Amino acid sequence: AALAKATTSNTATDTAAVNSLVKAEQTGPTQESVPTVEGLLTHTDSKIAARAAWLLGEWKVLPAALVLAQAAIQHSSPQVRFQAMSALVRVAGDSVIEQLTTLSSDSDRKIRTLAVQGLRRSNSPRATTAVLSILEKQGKEAPQDTPTDLIAALMFLHDLGDAAILLPAASAITFENAQVGKGLTFLFQ
Repeated sequence: AALAKATTSNTATDTAAVNSLVKAEQTGPTQESVPTVEGLLTHTDSKIAARAAWLLGEWKVLPAALVLAQAAIQHSSPQVRFQAMSALVRVAGDSVIEQLTTLSSDSDRKIRTLAVQGLRRSNSPRATTAVLSILEKQGKEAPQDTPTDLIAALMFLHDLGDAAILLPAASAITFENAQVGKGLTFLFQ
C-alpha cells in the first residue's frame, strides 16, 4: 500500500507493476514471482525498480545476482543503483566477482563501499587486487565526507591477515583522517 501511494504516476503500467510487487511480496519467492520482480528492475519509475531490487535482496535470490549487478552498474537512478547494490551484497558470490570488481571503481562512494562488502565473500586474489586499487585511487585526496569505501577496504584487508598487503595499503593513503587512521591501526593489528 505504501508503495502504491509513493508512486507518482497513475498509468496502467505503473499500477500493474505495483500490483505485481505487492502480489510478489505476499507470495514470496516462487518460480513465477522471481522473474516478475527481476523484470521490474528496469521499470521507468525508480521507486518501483528500487523496491524490486530491495525485494530480491530480502529474498536472497542467488540466481538474481547477475540481474542485480546489471542494475547496479547500468541504472540511471542512484536510488535504484544503491538498492541493487545492497541486495547484491546479500546474495553475492563468486559468480559476480567481475561485476563487483567493476563496481569497486564506481564514482559513487556508497556503491564502492558496498562493492567491497560484496567482495569480502570471495577469497579471490582478484578481489584483493580490486580492494587495493580502491586505496590507490581514493587514498590520494581527503574526501569531504566519511571515507566509508577506504574504511571498508581496510577492514577487508585486515580480515585477510596477509602481512604482504600492509605496506601497499598504508602507502596508498596520503592524507590525514582520524577514521582512516583507526582503520590503518586495525589493519596493522
